[in-house]
Amino acid sequence: MNGIELILKKCRGLSVESMNKKRKLLTEQLEDRRLLAGPYAPAAGQVGSTAIAHDDSAIISWATGYENYQPGSDVDPAFQIPENAIGKAEGTTSDAVTLGRNGRITLSFSAPIRNGFGSDFAIFENSFSDTFLELAYVEVSSDGSNFFRFQNDSLTSSPVGAFGEVDPTNVHNLAGKYRRGQGTPFDLEDLSGVSPLLNTAAITHVRVIDIVGDGSALDTSGDVIYDPSPTVGSAGFDLDGVGVLSEFEYSQDVVGFEDVGSGLEPQSFFNGPDPDGTIVTGPYDDVVVLGKFQSELLTFNNAYSRDFDSWNQWAYSNMTDTTTAGYLNQFSAYPGHGADDSATVGIGFASQGDFYDAPLITRPADDLRSFGSLSVTNTTYAALSMLLGDSFAKKFGGDSGNDADFFRLSIEGLDASGQAIGAVDVLLADYQFADNSRDYILDDWVTVDLGPISTARSLSFSLTSSDVGPFGMNTPSYFAVDDIVMLTPAVAFDLQEDAVRESDGANATMARLSRAGADLSEPLVFTIEPVDASQAVLPSSVTIPAGANYVDFPVGVVDNSEADGDRELAIRVSAEGYTATEKSLQIRDDDPFRVSLDLSASEIAEGGIVSGTLRRNDAAPDLPLTIQLSASIDGRLSFASKVVMAAGQTTASFDIAAPEDDVDHRDVTVQITAKASGYEDGKNTLFVLDNDTPKLGFTFSESSFSEQDSQPTEGFELLGRRLATESSYNGADRAGQFAAGGLIFNNEYNPTFSSWGGWAYSNTTDVTTSGYLNQYSSFSGGGAVDSDTYLVGNAYPGFVVPRITRESASTRRFSTLDITNTTYAALSMYEGDSFGAKKFGGASGDDPDFFALTIEGLDVNDDSIGTVEVLLADFRFEDQDSDYILDAWTSVDLSSIGDANALTFSLLSSDIGQYGMNTPAYFALDNVKFEGDAEQPLLTVTRNAPDQTEDLLVQLYTSDYSEAVIQPTVVVPAGESTVDVPWEIIDDSVSDDARPVTFTALAEGYEFAQQVILVEDDDASVLTLTLSADEVDETS
Repeated sequence: MNGIELILKKCRGLSVESMNKKRKLLTEQLEDRRLLAGPYAPAAGQVGSTAIAHDDSAIISWATGYENYQPGSDVDPAFQIPENAIGKAEGTTSDAVTLGRNGRITLSFSAPIRNGFGSDFAIFENSFSDTFLELAYVEVSSDGSNFFRFQNDSLTSSPVGAFGEVDPTNVHNLAGKYRRGQGTPFDLEDLSGVSPLLNTAAITHVRVIDIVGDGSALDTSGDVIYDPSPTVGSAGFDLDGVGVLSEFEYSQDVVGFEDVGSGLEPQSFFNGPDPDGTIVTGPYDDVVVLGKFQSELLTFNNAYSRDFDSWNQWAYSNMTDTTTAGYLNQFSAYPGHGADDSATVGIGFASQGDFYDAPLITRPADDLRSFGSLSVTNTTYAALSMLLGDSFAKKFGGDSGNDADFFRLSIEGLDASGQAIGAVDVLLADYQFADNSRDYILDDWVTVDLGPISTARSLSFSLTSSDVGPFGMNTPSYFAVDDIVMLTPAVAFDLQEDAVRESDGANATMARLSRAGADLSEPLVFTIEPVDASQAVLPSSVTIPAGANYVDFPVGVVDNSEADGDRELAIRVSAEGYTATEKSLQIRDDDPFRVSLDLSASEIAEGGIVSGTLRRNDAAPDLPLTIQLSASIDGRLSFASKVVMAAGQTTASFDIAAPEDDVDHRDVTVQITAKASGYEDGKNTLFVLDNDTPKLGFTFSESSFSEQDSQPTEGFELLGRRLATESSYNGADRAGQFAAGGLIFNNEYNPTFSSWGGWAYSNTTDVTTSGYLNQYSSFSGGGAVDSDTYLVGNAYPGFVVPRITRESASTRRFSTLDITNTTYAALSMYEGDSFGAKKFGGASGDDPDFFALTIEGLDVNDDSIGTVEVLLADFRFEDQDSDYILDAWTSVDLSSIGDANALTFSLLSSDIGQYGMNTPAYFALDNVKFEGDAEQPLLTVTRNAPDQTEDLLVQLYTSDYSEAVIQPTVVVPAGESTVDVPWEIIDDSVSDDARPVTFTALAEGYEFAQQVILVEDDDASVLTLTLSADEVDETS
């Protein structure tokens, strides 16, 4: 068993996330292996590879839909996300849909893929290496029903293990040949002529079918196909996307009824009769007018009964009533407006009887456009009937909501003879879901893709419902239509090469013209606008023969034997029923002019000057020539951006200087390029010698600083002045609370047991003594930011809950506070103790222990407004090196509960015994901060090195944490020379006049930066008296 097989064995049964991590660990081993050499294209990035990068500009669109996703075996639900195959391939291992063993999926597109020159689409898999290749068959269809497979070949001669390797040079025309982010290309020319049922000029669907690589699948020639097998969890092909390289483009015309609607009064409709209609006898011996109306070029049929004042088929309306139920409100669309907020919509009524034709939309015979899409929705009448039920129809879902009801609109495409060519369905209501919360009645406009019936002459509309009675469908048979999109194809014109040499002659490149649609019955003539005969040779017209999808023809260019520079040839092609297309062909001159550059020296030091000489090779330099000069690296050299060579002259000189500065650029080679229009570039290099070293620097956002600009903070130092050294206050005076900074801190003291709950304050610093007698020391050895005094919270059940309550005059929002462990709790978690508390992690270190502090915000009514959680210890990491017990002060963000009137504190531990939590229920708190009005000051750190391709870690210090605090490190990001760092002014409550504070920045390989600022004091001198006891007797 090799190392990879061993890892695979360990992977089995792990979570999806764990398996992905294991796969990542294998990448280096697999990518470093030498690829063998078969007859086909090699891996991405190698010479001769056909891989298409996912960000290649040649990709013009991506798959827009999917259908028939049928996952095979051995694929976890987490990977069964077919939507991941839609849109641009991400090029990652995670954003894909897994097919599973022998699974499949079919992709659809906004426009048909056509057979252009070379590859026409590319399929992207998510392999993490060039040799871990999970393969799939690829099939295409031009009608969504008949699929044809690309011929393929696999030369892998023996079975491949679950993480074994497949040489891409042994694989042809199978998806998955290339690693993630690199697509396998497919050329529709390979399938040209395979069947009359496949139109390679209009591919609408691509199907991908996983190959089970255990030897049971065969390639086109009957050889066995092997790929990594067996795999689990995400077995089989992982589809990241399908990118389109050749497709038809269309211009759009939108028919939205606004032309006919402009004649309507507000809140009105037209439902007939057509003044030019034909009068017939209706089904009830009534007088019926069979007519129509026209919007843009489309015709809508209409029938109107004069005797009953009723109508059928089509009406149009601008009514917006979304609340009135019943028949009298039959002309309002349920959204209350047209698609895209237009005013007028089409209203369809599909009679359930046999007398009237279905609602029809018909395009004229000479209208060569195709149907692209349309927007549909419910009418208010039908929607409220389904939502509420009425005297004729039921409430959808029934009383229980479980009835599997539906209301379906079917759109059938008819050809010129009235024969059906296909259909598209849309559910106007669907209550068939197992989860009733997904049931819906359509109340907004939805766009329906008419691609499967786009070539229809007419669209026929019909309705079906689950609510059917003795006389037919009970649901009102109404629907609304708007924004009918008609498509005109652009001429599909391809050039095999977009640039040729003028010496390439009469067959410089090939051009291809393709026809849109599936109708091949007639020849299609394209007209090519005349071009300059001195530039190119082109026919005036080209014909695609009947029965053919495309035609190829040569494009010739003329060699004028003059050094007149490259030129662009615009070729414009048009055809009846198509919008014209123009392509540009660059004709490259074979006789280029050249500019050369000579230098007086090969190197230059900072502060030095070198002379440059420009030359041109014109035989007859009778015009002035402007030459643009540029350097490959900015800022190292200084010279004119352009030099004008006078008419008649073939040389011109200029000076090049190396500016003196204090930036460490390091020694570097700079290329100078001379460019002139129509000339080949002249280039030369200078080696620039630098005399500077890397340095850090920084600047402050303000020029002066004062404690009064600090964030309002209660740090408990004034309370601490009441304490003797290494002592604490636990409420033994039975005051029940103490106050500081506008806050009240509760306390409960039991004189019988000398025990307490709620809050104490302390200045003890013992970080080594374990046990209950050391309950007042913070594990960091003092207060936050080197202060003396801090609070200790006791959250044992049976005592009062530690609570901080605002005094009535305190209005500022809570901002942050600092939290850490007490020594008592921390050493108990590190070592366990005699009261039954365990050592966190257990003997093995694997126990998933934790110690969590929850801070809850309460409003003035003591109702919760939210919570914030702080983990004082966490041993739940997979990597034991990440386990921790908090031993330093940590700032806790309270912004989510900043408006609280009070804060309460509770503790929860994984170590629970017979009498509750075993872990000592103590924690330490300091520096309760409030939101202030002053902006936080900034320090800008600067590096002077030009090589900024990597992050730079900078360490930051202040000389006096009682006056100013800054984060310990900051990263200057790659590509940047500066970074802004916020820092904090501390109001230390000590009257100490203006204090100097030294800021220092250090980074490896750089000279350090240091600067002194003054922090002005805002404290008054206060005398504090502390007594050793609260009372004495006469003998004391």
